[in-house]
Amino acid sequence: MELSSEDCLHDPIGHLPPEISSEIFIHCLDDYPDLQAQSCPTLLLTICRAWTAVALATPSLWRRMRVVDDYAGRSPFRERTMHAWFQRAGTSPLSLCLEGSWNRENTEIVREYAARIEELETKFSISSPLPVLIREGELPALKTLKLWGGFPSNDAMEVLRILPHLVECTFDALRFKAPFDGVLPLVHSNMQHFHVGGVGDILQGITMPNLATLSLSTPAVPLAELVSFLRRSTPPLRDMLLGCHEPGAPVATMRAQLVNDCFYLLPMLQTLEVIVDRINALSILTVLANSPRLVPRLSSFTVRLYGLSASTEVVEIYEQLLVVVLARRDTLRKICVFHAEAGSTDSSTVQTAIGALRVSDDLDVRVEDGESVDTDGSDEYESG
Repeated sequence: MELSSEDCLHDPIGHLPPEISSEIFIHCLDDYPDLQAQSCPTLLLTICRAWTAVALATPSLWRRMRVVDDYAGRSPFRERTMHAWFQRAGTSPLSLCLEGSWNRENTEIVREYAARIEELETKFSISSPLPVLIREGELPALKTLKLWGGFPSNDAMEVLRILPHLVECTFDALRFKAPFDGVLPLVHSNMQHFHVGGVGDILQGITMPNLATLSLSTPAVPLAELVSFLRRSTPPLRDMLLGCHEPGAPVATMRAQLVNDCFYLLPMLQTLEVIVDRINALSILTVLANSPRLVPRLSSFTVRLYGLSASTEVVEIYEQLLVVVLARRDTLRKICVFHAEAGSTDSSTVQTAIGALRVSDDLDVRVEDGESVDTDGSDEYESG
Protein backbone atom coordinates (compact mmCIF):
# COMPACT_ATOMS: atom_id res chain seq x y z
CA MET A 1 0.00 0.00 0.00
CA GLU A 2 1.37 3.40 -0.95
CA LEU A 3 2.48 5.76 1.83
CA SER A 4 0.58 8.98 2.41
CA SER A 5 2.33 12.31 1.85
CA GLU A 6 2.74 12.79 5.60
CA ASP A 7 4.21 9.31 6.03
CA CYS A 8 6.67 9.99 3.23
CA LEU A 9 7.98 13.03 5.12
CA HIS A 10 8.85 10.82 8.09
CA ASP A 11 10.14 7.89 6.07
CA PRO A 12 13.75 7.22 7.21
CA ILE A 13 14.63 5.53 3.90
CA GLY A 14 13.79 8.71 2.02
CA HIS A 15 16.37 10.67 4.03
CA LEU A 16 19.25 8.27 3.39
CA PRO A 17 21.76 8.52 0.54
CA PRO A 18 20.49 6.43 -2.40
CA GLU A 19 23.42 4.00 -2.22
CA ILE A 20 22.57 3.15 1.40
CA SER A 21 18.87 2.77 0.61
CA SER A 22 19.83 0.43 -2.21
CA GLU A 23 21.84 -1.78 0.13
CA ILE A 24 18.94 -1.94 2.59
CA PHE A 25 16.58 -2.99 -0.20
CA ILE A 26 19.00 -5.66 -1.41
CA HIS A 27 19.15 -7.19 2.08
CA CYS A 28 15.34 -7.51 2.04
CA LEU A 29 15.43 -9.97 -0.85
CA ASP A 30 15.12 -13.74 -0.76
CA ASP A 31 17.86 -15.72 -2.47
CA TYR A 32 15.57 -16.00 -5.48
CA PRO A 33 12.81 -13.35 -5.29
CA ASP A 34 9.37 -14.26 -6.59
CA LEU A 35 7.88 -12.44 -9.56
CA GLN A 36 4.60 -11.72 -7.79
CA ALA A 37 3.61 -8.10 -7.12
CA GLN A 38 3.23 -8.68 -3.37
CA SER A 39 6.87 -9.76 -3.02
CA CYS A 40 10.09 -7.76 -2.98
CA PRO A 41 11.49 -6.20 -5.08
CA THR A 42 8.23 -5.49 -7.00
CA LEU A 43 6.53 -4.56 -3.73
CA LEU A 44 9.04 -1.71 -3.30
CA LEU A 45 7.54 0.00 -6.36
CA THR A 46 4.19 0.39 -4.59
CA ILE A 47 5.29 2.27 -1.45
CA CYS A 48 6.12 5.78 -2.60
CA ARG A 49 7.89 7.61 -5.40
CA ALA A 50 11.16 7.84 -3.44
CA TRP A 51 11.27 4.08 -2.92
CA THR A 52 10.32 3.47 -6.54
CA ALA A 53 13.14 5.71 -7.74
CA VAL A 54 15.70 3.90 -5.59
CA ALA A 55 14.44 0.45 -6.61
CA LEU A 56 14.49 1.22 -10.32
CA ALA A 57 17.98 2.74 -10.01
CA THR A 58 19.36 -0.44 -8.37
CA PRO A 59 20.02 -3.06 -11.09
CA SER A 60 21.18 -5.70 -8.61
CA LEU A 61 17.66 -5.78 -7.11
CA TRP A 62 16.40 -7.33 -10.32
CA ARG A 63 19.23 -9.70 -11.24
CA ARG A 64 17.88 -12.72 -9.32
CA MET A 65 14.47 -14.29 -9.87
CA ARG A 66 12.41 -17.39 -9.20
CA VAL A 67 10.10 -18.44 -12.01
CA VAL A 68 7.43 -21.06 -11.26
CA ASP A 69 5.40 -22.63 -14.06
CA ASP A 70 2.90 -25.19 -12.79
CA TYR A 71 1.22 -25.76 -16.12
CA ALA A 72 2.14 -25.95 -19.80
CA GLY A 73 0.17 -22.92 -20.96
CA ARG A 74 1.39 -19.39 -21.56
CA SER A 75 1.24 -16.67 -18.92
CA PRO A 76 1.37 -13.14 -20.40
CA PHE A 77 1.90 -11.69 -16.91
CA ARG A 78 4.91 -13.90 -16.27
CA GLU A 79 6.39 -13.14 -19.69
CA ARG A 80 5.99 -9.37 -19.24
CA THR A 81 7.41 -9.49 -15.74
CA MET A 82 10.43 -11.54 -16.77
CA HIS A 83 11.23 -9.08 -19.56
CA ALA A 84 10.83 -6.13 -17.17
CA TRP A 85 13.14 -7.62 -14.54
CA PHE A 86 15.81 -8.55 -17.06
CA GLN A 87 15.76 -5.02 -18.45
CA ARG A 88 15.86 -3.37 -15.02
CA ALA A 89 18.91 -5.49 -14.20
CA GLY A 90 20.83 -3.57 -16.86
CA THR A 91 24.12 -5.30 -17.56
CA SER A 92 24.27 -7.14 -14.21
CA PRO A 93 24.94 -10.90 -14.27
CA LEU A 94 21.71 -12.88 -13.85
CA SER A 95 20.72 -15.68 -11.45
CA LEU A 96 17.61 -17.77 -12.14
CA CYS A 97 15.67 -20.46 -10.32
CA LEU A 98 13.27 -22.30 -12.64
CA GLU A 99 10.55 -24.55 -11.20
CA GLY A 100 7.71 -26.62 -12.58
CA SER A 101 7.11 -27.43 -16.23
CA TRP A 102 9.21 -25.31 -18.52
CA ASN A 103 7.51 -24.29 -21.76
CA ARG A 104 8.80 -22.94 -25.06
CA GLU A 105 7.75 -19.32 -24.37
CA ASN A 106 9.75 -19.19 -21.13
CA THR A 107 12.75 -20.71 -22.87
CA GLU A 108 12.66 -18.10 -25.62
CA ILE A 109 12.55 -15.25 -23.10
CA VAL A 110 15.49 -16.63 -21.13
CA ARG A 111 17.40 -17.27 -24.37
CA GLU A 112 17.41 -13.52 -25.11
CA TYR A 113 19.43 -12.92 -21.95
CA ALA A 114 21.33 -16.23 -21.80
CA ALA A 115 24.74 -14.60 -22.29
CA ARG A 116 24.38 -12.86 -18.89
CA ILE A 117 23.22 -15.84 -16.82
CA GLU A 118 25.89 -16.76 -14.24
CA GLU A 119 23.77 -18.89 -11.89
CA LEU A 120 21.01 -21.33 -12.79
CA GLU A 121 18.99 -23.57 -10.48
CA THR A 122 16.27 -25.88 -11.79
CA LYS A 123 13.64 -27.80 -9.83
CA PHE A 124 11.76 -30.04 -12.22
CA SER A 125 10.01 -33.39 -11.88
CA ILE A 126 12.13 -36.53 -12.05
CA SER A 127 10.86 -37.24 -15.58
CA SER A 128 11.75 -33.81 -17.00
CA PRO A 129 14.45 -33.61 -19.67
CA LEU A 130 17.44 -31.35 -19.25
CA PRO A 131 16.55 -27.72 -20.08
CA VAL A 132 17.17 -27.05 -23.76
CA LEU A 133 19.41 -24.07 -22.94
CA ILE A 134 21.82 -26.43 -21.19
CA ARG A 135 21.67 -29.16 -23.81
CA GLU A 136 22.41 -26.68 -26.59
CA GLY A 137 25.23 -24.95 -24.74
CA GLU A 138 23.66 -21.49 -24.81
CA LEU A 139 24.95 -20.34 -21.42
CA PRO A 140 28.51 -19.12 -22.03
CA ALA A 141 28.76 -17.13 -18.77
CA LEU A 142 27.31 -19.82 -16.47
CA LYS A 143 29.42 -20.38 -13.35
CA THR A 144 26.97 -22.08 -10.96
CA LEU A 145 24.49 -24.81 -11.90
CA LYS A 146 22.15 -26.69 -9.55
CA LEU A 147 19.90 -29.39 -11.00
CA TRP A 148 17.28 -30.74 -8.60
CA GLY A 149 15.49 -33.79 -9.98
CA GLY A 150 16.59 -37.10 -11.35
CA PHE A 151 18.95 -37.18 -14.31
CA PRO A 152 20.95 -40.13 -15.67
CA SER A 153 24.70 -40.04 -15.05
CA ASN A 154 25.42 -39.82 -18.77
CA ASP A 155 23.28 -36.66 -19.00
CA ALA A 156 25.28 -35.20 -16.12
CA MET A 157 28.51 -36.02 -17.93
CA GLU A 158 27.19 -34.26 -21.02
CA VAL A 159 26.38 -31.17 -18.95
CA LEU A 160 29.97 -31.04 -17.72
CA ARG A 161 31.28 -31.35 -21.27
CA ILE A 162 28.98 -28.61 -22.56
CA LEU A 163 29.75 -26.22 -19.69
CA PRO A 164 33.53 -26.23 -19.15
CA HIS A 165 33.46 -22.86 -17.36
CA LEU A 166 31.35 -24.09 -14.42
CA VAL A 167 32.85 -23.35 -11.01
CA GLU A 168 30.10 -24.96 -8.93
CA CYS A 169 27.74 -27.78 -9.89
CA THR A 170 25.06 -29.74 -8.02
CA PHE A 171 23.38 -32.90 -9.31
CA ASP A 172 20.83 -33.63 -6.61
CA ALA A 173 19.56 -37.05 -7.67
CA LEU A 174 21.54 -38.87 -10.33
CA ARG A 175 19.71 -42.09 -11.22
CA PHE A 176 21.04 -44.89 -13.46
CA LYS A 177 24.63 -45.85 -13.76
CA ALA A 178 26.38 -44.95 -16.99
CA PRO A 179 28.74 -47.24 -18.96
CA PHE A 180 32.09 -45.54 -18.33
CA ASP A 181 34.27 -48.54 -19.24
CA GLY A 182 36.87 -47.51 -21.79
CA VAL A 183 35.83 -43.85 -21.69
CA LEU A 184 38.62 -41.35 -21.12
CA PRO A 185 37.88 -39.13 -18.12
CA LEU A 186 36.63 -35.64 -18.77
CA VAL A 187 39.04 -33.07 -17.35
CA HIS A 188 37.08 -30.16 -15.87
CA SER A 189 39.74 -27.69 -14.78
CA ASN A 190 37.45 -24.89 -13.56
CA MET A 191 35.26 -26.88 -11.17
CA GLN A 192 35.81 -25.92 -7.53
CA HIS A 193 32.62 -27.12 -5.81
CA PHE A 194 30.94 -30.39 -6.85
CA HIS A 195 27.88 -31.90 -5.15
CA VAL A 196 26.37 -35.25 -6.16
CA GLY A 197 23.32 -37.08 -4.83
CA GLY A 198 21.91 -40.43 -5.95
CA VAL A 199 24.35 -42.75 -7.68
CA GLY A 200 27.99 -41.76 -7.49
CA ASP A 201 29.42 -43.54 -10.51
CA ILE A 202 29.96 -40.25 -12.32
CA LEU A 203 33.30 -39.99 -10.48
CA GLN A 204 34.61 -42.71 -12.81
CA GLY A 205 34.39 -40.37 -15.77
CA ILE A 206 35.77 -37.06 -14.51
CA THR A 207 38.98 -35.40 -13.36
CA MET A 208 38.81 -32.11 -11.42
CA PRO A 209 42.29 -30.84 -10.55
CA ASN A 210 41.13 -27.62 -8.85
CA LEU A 211 38.30 -29.00 -6.73
CA ALA A 212 37.99 -27.44 -3.26
CA THR A 213 34.64 -28.88 -2.11
CA LEU A 214 33.19 -32.34 -2.75
CA SER A 215 29.85 -33.61 -1.49
CA LEU A 216 28.68 -37.19 -2.11
CA SER A 217 25.32 -38.21 -0.70
CA THR A 218 24.38 -41.72 -1.78
CA PRO A 219 23.32 -45.02 -0.14
CA ALA A 220 26.65 -46.52 -1.17
CA VAL A 221 29.54 -44.07 -1.30
CA PRO A 222 31.69 -45.37 -4.18
CA LEU A 223 34.94 -45.35 -2.22
CA ALA A 224 36.95 -47.20 -4.87
CA GLU A 225 35.83 -44.71 -7.51
CA LEU A 226 36.45 -41.83 -5.10
CA VAL A 227 40.01 -42.99 -4.42
CA SER A 228 40.70 -43.31 -8.16
CA PHE A 229 39.17 -39.87 -8.72
CA LEU A 230 41.39 -38.31 -6.05
CA ARG A 231 44.51 -39.99 -7.45
CA ARG A 232 43.75 -38.71 -10.96
CA SER A 233 42.75 -35.22 -9.90
CA THR A 234 45.09 -34.56 -6.93
CA PRO A 235 42.78 -31.66 -6.00
CA PRO A 236 43.43 -29.15 -3.19
CA LEU A 237 40.26 -30.40 -1.48
CA ARG A 238 39.41 -28.44 1.68
CA ASP A 239 35.83 -29.54 2.40
CA MET A 240 34.17 -32.93 1.97
CA LEU A 241 30.82 -34.50 2.81
CA LEU A 242 30.26 -38.26 2.60
CA GLY A 243 26.62 -39.20 3.09
CA CYS A 244 25.62 -42.88 3.30
CA HIS A 245 21.92 -42.53 3.85
CA GLU A 246 18.68 -42.92 1.96
CA PRO A 247 15.47 -43.89 3.78
CA GLY A 248 14.52 -47.47 2.98
CA ALA A 249 17.66 -48.19 0.96
CA PRO A 250 20.36 -50.69 1.98
CA VAL A 251 23.64 -49.10 3.00
CA ALA A 252 26.96 -50.54 1.88
CA THR A 253 29.75 -50.97 4.42
CA MET A 254 32.85 -48.85 3.93
CA ARG A 255 36.02 -50.93 3.79
CA ALA A 256 38.64 -49.60 6.20
CA GLN A 257 41.47 -49.84 3.65
CA LEU A 258 39.56 -47.71 1.13
CA VAL A 259 38.69 -45.19 3.85
CA ASN A 260 42.39 -45.02 4.71
CA ASP A 261 43.38 -44.61 1.05
CA CYS A 262 40.82 -41.85 0.63
CA PHE A 263 42.00 -39.83 3.64
CA TYR A 264 45.64 -40.35 2.67
CA LEU A 265 44.91 -38.42 -0.54
CA LEU A 266 43.44 -35.43 1.34
CA PRO A 267 46.35 -33.61 2.99
CA MET A 268 44.64 -30.20 2.61
CA LEU A 269 41.25 -31.23 4.05
CA GLN A 270 39.96 -28.87 6.74
CA THR A 271 36.24 -29.68 7.00
CA LEU A 272 34.82 -33.21 7.02
CA GLU A 273 31.18 -34.20 7.41
CA VAL A 274 29.87 -37.78 7.33
CA ILE A 275 26.32 -39.17 7.42
CA VAL A 276 26.65 -42.75 8.65
CA ASP A 277 25.22 -45.68 10.55
CA ARG A 278 27.08 -47.33 13.44
CA ILE A 279 29.22 -49.68 11.32
CA ASN A 280 30.43 -47.00 8.92
CA ALA A 281 30.93 -44.49 11.74
CA LEU A 282 33.24 -46.94 13.49
CA SER A 283 35.06 -47.69 10.25
CA ILE A 284 35.83 -44.00 9.66
CA LEU A 285 36.65 -43.22 13.29
CA THR A 286 38.92 -46.26 13.63
CA VAL A 287 40.93 -45.24 10.58
CA LEU A 288 41.31 -41.67 11.86
CA ALA A 289 42.18 -42.88 15.36
CA ASN A 290 44.81 -45.36 14.18
CA SER A 291 46.45 -42.97 11.73
CA PRO A 292 46.79 -39.52 13.32
CA ARG A 293 48.86 -38.27 10.37
CA LEU A 294 45.89 -38.58 8.01
CA VAL A 295 44.10 -35.29 7.16
CA PRO A 296 46.62 -33.31 9.25
CA ARG A 297 44.81 -29.98 8.75
CA LEU A 298 41.35 -31.13 9.86
CA SER A 299 39.74 -28.34 11.89
CA SER A 300 36.01 -29.14 11.70
CA PHE A 301 34.49 -32.64 11.96
CA THR A 302 30.74 -33.31 11.81
CA VAL A 303 29.19 -36.75 12.31
CA ARG A 304 25.50 -37.31 11.57
CA LEU A 305 24.45 -40.65 13.05
CA TYR A 306 21.37 -42.76 12.46
CA GLY A 307 20.30 -46.25 13.51
CA LEU A 308 21.77 -46.04 17.03
CA SER A 309 19.50 -46.59 20.00
CA ALA A 310 21.36 -48.61 22.64
CA SER A 311 23.49 -46.46 24.93
CA THR A 312 26.35 -48.94 24.67
CA GLU A 313 26.50 -48.36 20.90
CA VAL A 314 26.46 -44.60 21.36
CA VAL A 315 29.20 -44.72 24.01
CA GLU A 316 31.31 -46.88 21.70
CA ILE A 317 31.12 -44.14 19.05
CA TYR A 318 32.12 -41.40 21.50
CA GLU A 319 35.02 -43.38 22.91
CA GLN A 320 36.48 -43.78 19.44
CA LEU A 321 35.75 -40.15 18.61
CA LEU A 322 37.69 -39.11 21.71
CA VAL A 323 40.78 -40.89 20.38
CA VAL A 324 40.41 -38.94 17.12
CA VAL A 325 40.06 -35.67 19.03
CA LEU A 326 43.09 -36.29 21.24
CA ALA A 327 45.24 -37.17 18.23
CA ARG A 328 44.27 -33.90 16.50
CA ARG A 329 43.86 -31.50 19.40
CA ASP A 330 46.34 -29.07 17.83
CA THR A 331 44.20 -28.54 14.71
CA LEU A 332 40.61 -29.50 15.59
CA ARG A 333 38.47 -26.52 16.55
CA LYS A 334 34.94 -27.85 16.05
CA ILE A 335 33.21 -31.20 16.66
CA CYS A 336 29.51 -31.66 15.86
CA VAL A 337 27.52 -34.85 16.41
CA PHE A 338 23.88 -35.10 15.37
CA HIS A 339 21.75 -38.12 16.30
CA ALA A 340 18.65 -38.96 14.26
CA GLU A 341 17.08 -40.83 17.18
CA ALA A 342 15.59 -38.62 19.89
CA GLY A 343 16.76 -39.42 23.39
CA SER A 344 19.82 -41.32 22.26
CA THR A 345 22.10 -39.11 24.38
CA ASP A 346 19.99 -39.04 27.55
CA SER A 347 21.78 -41.69 29.60
CA SER A 348 24.41 -40.66 32.13
CA THR A 349 27.06 -42.87 30.53
CA VAL A 350 26.54 -41.17 27.17
CA GLN A 351 26.66 -37.73 28.79
CA THR A 352 29.92 -38.66 30.48
CA ALA A 353 31.38 -39.78 27.14
CA ILE A 354 30.25 -36.52 25.53
CA GLY A 355 31.80 -34.48 28.34
CA ALA A 356 35.12 -36.21 27.79
CA LEU A 357 35.30 -34.70 24.29
CA ARG A 358 35.76 -31.21 25.75
CA VAL A 359 39.50 -31.56 26.03
CA SER A 360 40.29 -27.84 25.70
CA ASP A 361 38.67 -24.42 25.68
CA ASP A 362 39.70 -24.05 22.03
CA LEU A 363 37.47 -26.93 20.92
CA ASP A 364 33.80 -26.19 20.22
CA VAL A 365 31.72 -29.34 20.89
CA ARG A 366 28.08 -29.50 19.77
CA VAL A 367 25.86 -32.57 20.27
CA GLU A 368 22.15 -32.82 19.44
CA ASP A 369 19.66 -35.65 19.10
CA GLY A 370 16.35 -35.97 17.30
CA GLU A 371 17.96 -34.21 14.32
CA SER A 372 17.54 -35.14 10.68
CA VAL A 373 20.66 -36.74 9.26
CA ASP A 374 19.99 -35.16 5.88
CA THR A 375 21.84 -31.99 5.00
CA ASP A 376 22.17 -29.78 1.95
CA GLY A 377 25.62 -28.76 3.07
CA SER A 378 24.65 -25.10 3.38
CA ASP A 379 26.26 -24.68 6.81
CA GLU A 380 29.62 -26.18 6.03
CA TYR A 381 30.00 -25.96 2.29
CA GLU A 382 29.58 -22.41 1.14
CA SER A 383 31.26 -21.54 -2.10
CA GLY A 384 34.17 -19.19 -1.77
